Amino acid sequence: MVVTGKVVEVSVHQNIALLNLDEPSPDSPFTAAVFSDNFSTFGNFQKYQGQDVKIKGTITEYHHKPELILESAKQIQIVQSK
Repeated sequence: MVVTGKVVEVSVHQNIALLNLDEPSPDSPFTAAVFSDNFSTFGNFQKYQGQDVKIKGTITEYHHKPELILESAKQIQIVQSK
């Protein structure tokens, strides 16, 4: 599945990084999550802040909201806004 949107909020915690699309938490319609085991693959998560992105992967549900777990930086691409 491919999801597109604008990263409006980046939250990095000890064990997880969250990229919220289109609205900040708790109103974000979609969240991409990266667990700490994969942090080194992505580098600085702040580079996604304010960017339009295309995310590829399997969508799951977490707390009644759609979420995609990112395991590789290849799953997320910054795209030019229209």
